[in-house]
Amino acid sequence: MERERVSQELIKQARQTDLAEYLIRQGEPLIRRGQRYRHKEHDSLVFTKNSYYWNSIGESGNAIDFLERHRGLDFMSAVFALTQTVPAADGERHTNTSFKPTEEFFFTEIKLELDLRRTIAYLCKVRGISYNLIKGLIDEKLIYQEAMTNNIVFPMYDEVGNIVGAETCGTLSDKPFKGIKTGSKYGYGYIV
Repeated sequence: MERERVSQELIKQARQTDLAEYLIRQGEPLIRRGQRYRHKEHDSLVFTKNSYYWNSIGESGNAIDFLERHRGLDFMSAVFALTQTVPAADGERHTNTSFKPTEEFFFTEIKLELDLRRTIAYLCKVRGISYNLIKGLIDEKLIYQEAMTNNIVFPMYDEVGNIVGAETCGTLSDKPFKGIKTGSKYGYGYIV
Protein backbone atom coordinates (compact mmCIF):
# COMPACT_ATOMS: atom_id res chain seq x y z
CA MET A 1 0.00 0.00 0.00
CA GLU A 2 2.63 2.46 1.12
CA ARG A 3 4.96 1.42 -1.70
CA GLU A 4 2.25 2.04 -4.31
CA ARG A 5 2.30 5.78 -3.47
CA VAL A 6 6.03 6.00 -4.29
CA SER A 7 7.30 5.59 -7.85
CA GLN A 8 9.47 2.58 -8.61
CA GLU A 9 12.10 4.98 -9.94
CA LEU A 10 12.29 6.79 -6.59
CA ILE A 11 12.50 3.48 -4.70
CA LYS A 12 15.32 2.35 -6.98
CA GLN A 13 17.13 5.65 -6.43
CA ALA A 14 16.79 5.29 -2.64
CA ARG A 15 18.07 1.70 -2.70
CA GLN A 16 21.10 2.82 -4.71
CA THR A 17 21.97 5.72 -2.40
CA ASP A 18 25.52 5.58 -1.04
CA LEU A 19 24.54 4.62 2.50
CA ALA A 20 27.92 5.42 4.06
CA GLU A 21 27.94 8.91 2.53
CA TYR A 22 24.38 9.51 3.74
CA LEU A 23 25.24 8.39 7.30
CA ILE A 24 28.42 10.49 7.42
CA ARG A 25 26.36 13.56 6.47
CA GLN A 26 24.09 12.67 9.37
CA GLY A 27 27.07 12.65 11.75
CA GLU A 28 27.46 8.88 12.07
CA PRO A 29 31.05 7.93 13.09
CA LEU A 30 32.25 5.76 10.21
CA ILE A 31 35.85 4.77 9.50
CA ARG A 32 36.93 4.16 5.92
CA ARG A 33 38.84 0.98 5.19
CA GLY A 34 39.54 0.74 1.46
CA GLN A 35 36.20 0.58 -0.36
CA ARG A 36 34.30 -0.14 2.86
CA TYR A 37 33.30 1.79 5.95
CA ARG A 38 33.09 0.37 9.44
CA HIS A 39 31.11 1.87 12.27
CA LYS A 40 33.43 3.31 14.92
CA GLU A 41 31.39 1.88 17.81
CA HIS A 42 30.32 -1.40 16.15
CA ASP A 43 33.25 -2.70 14.13
CA SER A 44 31.25 -5.66 12.79
CA LEU A 45 28.84 -3.19 11.09
CA VAL A 46 30.19 -2.64 7.55
CA PHE A 47 28.91 -0.41 4.75
CA THR A 48 29.69 -0.89 1.05
CA LYS A 49 28.14 1.63 -1.32
CA ASN A 50 24.36 1.09 -1.10
CA SER A 51 24.35 -1.88 1.28
CA TYR A 52 25.38 -2.94 4.74
CA TYR A 53 26.02 -6.09 6.66
CA TRP A 54 26.30 -6.55 10.39
CA ASN A 55 28.40 -9.64 11.02
CA SER A 56 27.76 -10.02 14.75
CA ILE A 57 23.98 -10.20 14.31
CA GLY A 58 23.93 -11.83 10.86
CA GLU A 59 21.98 -9.05 9.20
CA SER A 60 22.33 -7.36 5.81
CA GLY A 61 20.33 -5.16 3.49
CA ASN A 62 20.16 -2.04 1.38
CA ALA A 63 19.97 1.64 2.38
CA ILE A 64 16.18 1.56 2.89
CA ASP A 65 16.42 -1.57 5.05
CA PHE A 66 19.01 0.08 7.29
CA LEU A 67 16.91 3.19 7.91
CA GLU A 68 13.82 1.08 8.62
CA ARG A 69 15.60 -1.31 10.99
CA HIS A 70 18.02 1.01 12.77
CA ARG A 71 16.64 4.53 12.43
CA GLY A 72 12.98 3.71 13.07
CA LEU A 73 11.73 5.15 9.77
CA ASP A 74 8.81 3.72 7.85
CA PHE A 75 9.32 2.77 4.21
CA MET A 76 8.18 6.07 2.68
CA SER A 77 10.14 8.19 5.16
CA ALA A 78 13.28 6.17 4.41
CA VAL A 79 12.82 6.63 0.65
CA PHE A 80 12.29 10.36 1.03
CA ALA A 81 15.24 10.75 3.40
CA LEU A 82 17.61 8.88 1.08
CA THR A 83 16.50 10.74 -2.04
CA GLN A 84 16.10 14.09 -0.27
CA THR A 85 12.59 14.47 -1.62
CA VAL A 86 9.46 15.47 0.20
CA PRO A 87 5.88 14.34 -0.46
CA ALA A 88 3.59 17.08 -1.74
CA ALA A 89 -0.16 17.51 -1.46
CA ASP A 90 -0.56 17.19 -5.26
CA GLY A 91 0.85 13.66 -5.13
CA GLU A 92 4.09 14.69 -6.84
CA ARG A 93 7.50 14.39 -5.23
CA HIS A 94 9.66 17.49 -4.98
CA THR A 95 13.38 17.75 -4.29
CA ASN A 96 14.04 19.01 -0.80
CA THR A 97 16.21 22.06 -1.45
CA SER A 98 16.24 22.99 2.21
CA PHE A 99 18.18 19.88 3.29
CA LYS A 100 20.51 20.72 6.15
CA PRO A 101 22.74 18.59 8.35
CA THR A 102 21.44 17.84 11.84
CA GLU A 103 23.97 20.21 13.43
CA GLU A 104 25.51 23.44 12.23
CA PHE A 105 29.24 23.43 11.50
CA PHE A 106 31.55 25.95 13.17
CA PHE A 107 35.23 25.69 12.23
CA THR A 108 36.12 27.77 15.30
CA GLU A 109 34.93 24.91 17.53
CA ILE A 110 37.74 22.67 16.27
CA LYS A 111 40.72 23.04 18.60
CA LEU A 112 43.75 23.29 16.33
CA GLU A 113 47.33 22.28 17.04
CA LEU A 114 49.93 24.92 16.20
CA ASP A 115 52.70 22.32 15.82
CA LEU A 116 51.93 20.42 12.61
CA ARG A 117 54.93 18.05 12.73
CA ARG A 118 52.70 14.98 12.97
CA THR A 119 50.71 16.03 9.90
CA ILE A 120 53.85 16.87 7.94
CA ALA A 121 55.53 13.58 8.91
CA TYR A 122 52.48 11.52 7.92
CA LEU A 123 51.99 13.27 4.58
CA CYS A 124 55.71 13.19 3.70
CA LYS A 125 56.81 9.80 4.99
CA VAL A 126 53.67 7.69 4.69
CA ARG A 127 51.87 9.32 1.75
CA GLY A 128 55.01 10.42 -0.15
CA ILE A 129 53.93 14.03 -0.70
CA SER A 130 56.70 16.61 -1.06
CA TYR A 131 57.45 18.84 1.90
CA ASN A 132 57.27 21.98 -0.28
CA LEU A 133 53.73 21.14 -1.40
CA ILE A 134 52.61 20.44 2.16
CA LYS A 135 54.20 23.67 3.43
CA GLY A 136 52.42 25.60 0.67
CA LEU A 137 49.06 24.06 1.62
CA ILE A 138 49.63 24.94 5.27
CA ASP A 139 50.56 28.53 4.36
CA GLU A 140 47.40 28.82 2.21
CA LYS A 141 45.30 27.54 5.16
CA LEU A 142 44.33 24.38 3.30
CA ILE A 143 45.67 21.97 5.94
CA TYR A 144 45.34 22.08 9.72
CA GLN A 145 45.87 19.61 12.55
CA GLU A 146 43.34 18.88 15.25
CA ALA A 147 44.79 19.27 18.76
CA MET A 148 43.05 16.43 20.58
CA THR A 149 43.33 13.69 17.94
CA ASN A 150 46.25 14.94 15.81
CA ASN A 151 44.05 14.21 12.78
CA ILE A 152 44.68 16.25 9.65
CA VAL A 153 41.87 18.71 8.99
CA PHE A 154 41.09 19.61 5.37
CA PRO A 155 38.74 22.62 5.37
CA MET A 156 35.89 22.89 2.85
CA TYR A 157 35.45 26.39 1.48
CA ASP A 158 32.35 27.78 -0.22
CA GLU A 159 32.33 30.08 -3.26
CA VAL A 160 33.06 33.22 -1.20
CA GLY A 161 35.86 31.73 0.91
CA ASN A 162 33.95 30.77 4.08
CA ILE A 163 34.80 27.44 5.72
CA VAL A 164 31.57 25.41 5.61
CA GLY A 165 32.88 21.99 6.61
CA ALA A 166 35.94 19.81 7.06
CA GLU A 167 37.24 16.40 6.12
CA THR A 168 39.57 14.64 8.54
CA CYS A 169 42.27 12.02 8.11
CA GLY A 170 44.14 10.13 10.81
CA THR A 171 47.92 10.42 11.07
CA LEU A 172 48.57 6.92 12.44
CA SER A 173 49.35 4.54 9.59
CA ASP A 174 48.41 1.48 11.68
CA LYS A 175 44.96 2.94 12.55
CA PRO A 176 43.54 4.46 9.36
CA PHE A 177 40.73 6.96 9.80
CA LYS A 178 38.81 9.27 7.47
CA GLY A 179 35.68 11.22 8.18
CA ILE A 180 33.67 14.37 7.68
CA LYS A 181 33.02 16.71 10.59
CA THR A 182 29.43 16.80 11.80
CA GLY A 183 27.44 19.65 10.30
CA SER A 184 29.63 20.04 7.23
CA LYS A 185 27.60 21.62 4.44
CA TYR A 186 26.41 19.11 1.86
CA GLY A 187 27.71 19.60 -1.67
CA TYR A 188 31.16 20.89 -0.75
CA GLY A 189 34.48 19.10 -0.49
CA TYR A 190 38.17 19.67 -0.13
CA ILE A 191 39.53 21.45 -3.21
CA VAL A 192 43.03 22.73 -3.92
